[in-house]
Amino acid sequence: MDKKALITLLGTILVMIAGYFVVTNVSYVPIQEFGGFPIPKAAEVIKEESIIEYYWSRASEEDGVPRSYQRELKKEGWEIKWRESSASMYRKDDIKVVLISSTNYLSISLTE
Repeated sequence: MDKKALITLLGTILVMIAGYFVVTNVSYVPIQEFGGFPIPKAAEVIKEESIIEYYWSRASEEDGVPRSYQRELKKEGWEIKWRESSASMYRKDDIKVVLISSTNYLSISLTE
């Protein structure tokens, strides 16, 4: 492998790694009222009261939330406490959040 091909290969790998970190770190926004619980940036608020409801095309009742979202929750320190059907409860410190995922729909609410 000549020097030019090696530099091109290393540059491509570097761009892919940087792209992964950019996408991972800017794809979610923390909701401060819910202890910084991350919500996908692409999710659109439908209703905002004690329960916040979102339209999100990647949400599914059958498959739950995508693995990338599960990884983000774990990375941010949210530990899953239980999962039943389309609902999951996450906990971080003393904050508990129930996440419900249905077809194109997410909701989050605080719980005791």
